[in-house]
Amino acid sequence: MEKIIFYDWHKGFNPIAFNKLLRKHLDYSLFEAKQAADELLAGHLVVIAVTSQLNISEFLSEITNIGAEGSLIVDRIQIAEIVEQQIEKLLTHSIYKK
Repeated sequence: MEKIIFYDWHKGFNPIAFNKLLRKHLDYSLFEAKQAADELLAGHLVVIAVTSQLNISEFLSEITNIGAEGSLIVDRIQIAEIVEQQIEKLLTHSIYKK
């Protein structure tokens, strides 16, 4: 089973639209979709399993259009690179600078 990792969001991110897309494409319950949106808003990585019926490129395109960043997980090295990038963003963010 393939997985997608959501790792960031941009100004203008629409958590309600994110919620709706998860429910539409992945049959998430309202609770599961809200929890995923809240986790992403809090700055956490969100990993979801996808079914073979899902058109991943179309889904990721829709997600990108609402202000979220995600990627199909190819291997563990890719996950490590994404985590490293997110840590670097945190360390360079103004509230973390000394």
